[in-house]
Amino acid sequence: MNIQQFYQQSAAASLNASLAAFIPSIALLIYAIFISKTYHLLLLVIPFLIYSFFCYQKFLLYQKRAKTVKLSIPRVELSSKNLFDRELLLTFLPAPSLRLLFFTPTGMKAGEIRDQSFLLIRWFLPNFIDRLFTKKYGLYDFQDEPIVFYHDLKDRIIITSPVNQELAVIYKAKNGKNKEYFFETKSIVVKQSSLQDYSFHSSEGVLLANIQTGWMPLEWGERFVHTNTPILTIDEKLTDIEILQLFSLFISMYKYGNH
Repeated sequence: MNIQQFYQQSAAASLNASLAAFIPSIALLIYAIFISKTYHLLLLVIPFLIYSFFCYQKFLLYQKRAKTVKLSIPRVELSSKNLFDRELLLTFLPAPSLRLLFFTPTGMKAGEIRDQSFLLIRWFLPNFIDRLFTKKYGLYDFQDEPIVFYHDLKDRIIITSPVNQELAVIYKAKNGKNKEYFFETKSIVVKQSSLQDYSFHSSEGVLLANIQTGWMPLEWGERFVHTNTPILTIDEKLTDIEILQLFSLFISMYKYGNH
């Protein structure tokens, strides 16, 4: 997948959501006005029509973005190592709790973190109920091959291999207004400076990674036409296993948001 295909897929998802809300609303309108003449039912239709309208506007927006993308660069060879690049861009697709995609600056998908359960009922559960269930998320490379799995528990995140071998455990804690996570070799404090901007610091105050929006090199902007696409920058000193652990923090940060 490239970023243009992502925009096209997002447009299709938004259109489907718009139709899913619009068609039953029209059927209910016909029933209320011409069959049962119970006009108070019209009040039930209004929220669905508003939701359908906003989903349709998102469809138009993503469709425009897909047409605007310029993928004029030569196709580059991708590998699983692209997930460990020091600069990645983050995007989201619809999911019950999380489907986070990583893109390289060239506009190619490097991998994704996604919820392992897409049960139909979970799309309709309120977040406060869905949070009560234990979650399992998978990290996949660009070929959709699993790299690790994250078991998100109340006080910790357990990382396992595709063959169910435990690789690491990250413990959750609070550090004043910030969240702190304890790795096997270090602890990381997550600071949120704005709605979408985060920084990740060691206990000694060293900046290990950050996520920023609102700035993008001009060349990247030809492919990522949404100017507020989050950009992840990772310190060169972090090892691959530490990056895998860093990715687990995104589950707590982004589940139930941006999608």
